[in-house]
Amino acid sequence: MSPLCLPSNFGLLYVLIRYELFTMNPLFSIICLLCVLVCGLSPAAMAQAEPELCRWEIVSDIYLGVQTHELSAEERQALLRSGVPSRQGLKVVGIAAGSPAERAGMQVGDYILKYNGASIKSPSDLLLAMRNTKPGEYGHFDIRRAGARMPLTVLVGALPQPRVLGYISLSQVEQRRGDALQQKQRELAVLLSAKVPNFVSIRAAVREIHGILPSEQRTGSLRLYYRVPAGQFSITAYPDKITVALYRAESSETYHIRSQGDALPAHVRAILCMDAAD
Repeated sequence: MSPLCLPSNFGLLYVLIRYELFTMNPLFSIICLLCVLVCGLSPAAMAQAEPELCRWEIVSDIYLGVQTHELSAEERQALLRSGVPSRQGLKVVGIAAGSPAERAGMQVGDYILKYNGASIKSPSDLLLAMRNTKPGEYGHFDIRRAGARMPLTVLVGALPQPRVLGYISLSQVEQRRGDALQQKQRELAVLLSAKVPNFVSIRAAVREIHGILPSEQRTGSLRLYYRVPAGQFSITAYPDKITVALYRAESSETYHIRSQGDALPAHVRAILCMDAAD
């Protein structure tokens, strides 16, 4: 297998997380477009970037429709005086029209305190807490509005295409962690190439990979790109499925493993099996 080789722009992950990942506003779209054009986040662009054999990406397909800001020192002190713990409080400063958040009744000026029981004080906290939420599921918020605490339930929506939240460079992690990531990549290829894939084992391998990554890089779902002789693979681990895509020069194929016993086509398994054995 080709060694894991990732672009070195580690700071992109932090910048994108800071820029409110659940919005669909024009400015964010421009930023994402620039990332695609400049950094080569699309499969087509990556296919021409010879030095980049493969990479890990963090992606999300869930849509909430809120823009948030971390609290200023003054806002934090005001919440502390009202009895809100220091580890809670993320201010809502914008809500997209027709979004899940708007339909649920969230308002600009609300403070998000918790999501599904997890304390929230930053956009990355919210991403991490929502990582295992699937589109079409309900998310339960504790918010503070006009000095009162109240619950709010949101039916989480889906994005038409997964949004790339950031990507990870092995140059930013120590050798031990990089070696472990490469080993897990091989194990994942072996598991997926089985005639009857063990879905439980695949999910466990993905969780181990998340555990290897630094904590600030564990938000969102994990996607792996890497080259094979037939083209390029992407493997994306969503909360409810594993998506495997094979990109060739003139075509692409996408398959989903949703439960124990779901299998990839024989020709895809053969490519994965050869790659895992290299």
